[in-house]
Amino acid sequence: GKMQTLSRWVITAAASCGGAASASPSPPSRLVLQPTVQLLDELAGANGIVRVVQTHTHRVLLLDTVVLGAEYRADWARDQAAFSGMALMQTLAFLQPVPAAVLCLGLGSGTVPEFLRARGIETDTVEYDRAVLAMATKHFAHGERPSPGRDVLADALSFLSGGETLPSRRYDVVLSDLFAGTNPISAHTHEHYTRIRSSWLRKGGVLAVNIFAHRAGNYSQLAASTRRTLVAVFEHVRAFTDHPPSPMTEGTPSNLLFFASDAPLQFTPMADYGAPEGSSDHLHANFLGWELAADDAAGSLISANDPPPSWLLAEQQDITTTTTNMG
Repeated sequence: GKMQTLSRWVITAAASCGGAASASPSPPSRLVLQPTVQLLDELAGANGIVRVVQTHTHRVLLLDTVVLGAEYRADWARDQAAFSGMALMQTLAFLQPVPAAVLCLGLGSGTVPEFLRARGIETDTVEYDRAVLAMATKHFAHGERPSPGRDVLADALSFLSGGETLPSRRYDVVLSDLFAGTNPISAHTHEHYTRIRSSWLRKGGVLAVNIFAHRAGNYSQLAASTRRTLVAVFEHVRAFTDHPPSPMTEGTPSNLLFFASDAPLQFTPMADYGAPEGSSDHLHANFLGWELAADDAAGSLISANDPPPSWLLAEQQDITTTTTNMG
């Protein structure tokens, strides 16, 4: 099966949960599922109802109507990411040198840490929602791969700033994937990136930042400003999207993954054995060709000391509208 884009799945999920997504989610007792969708489990989470639903092909993790993660049900397909954005984040396994220790901020259904642990990469995760961690562990492949590494229940930002009583350590890669319907601006500030660089990464380590955003056009300030802010902290920054960039897809938001390091960023992609387009193996073989060109003049520095940028609300509303009301 082809990997889905996030927006297409949100529509499917919203429809399967009884109509269009609304600002106020239905209480669980009113959940109406299509005949083809089965509710496996639900739990009250920190920000809404966390549910696991199943179609004939996929198992999906939802926060209200936002898709947090998914995997294929068929045993032979479970090692393929269900979403292109997840497959894109898995590419940090192809960094050279191969990372030995990774910290993932944000868990989802655990597709990325499970992929890394399967390769022997020690992977710690930080997830603030107890319900998300419980569902990922109980119903997804993540629960079958508890090591190497550990899962920590904590708020990522307070964890990083030392608000947690856990021993800090240095990582080869820190992956920030904190999208839960919108991109939290506090996770994209100069101060936040600097703290990760100075306190959490080994010398020459890599910060990987995933956002779901526009790469061009009226709503591309977050993408441009994320790059600009990373460039102010690290010597080397590269960015990739989860599909071959073309003018046809420029108007649509997608997953954008930024890599930032004080050492040159080099990758050894997966060998291309002719995996079908839309599979994660195809992405893992071809993502270096999907790099985004740098525009150093675009965007602005995001600082924790400034009020939220003037463009932020419009961009967040656009993403919310795109991911819930398309179709």
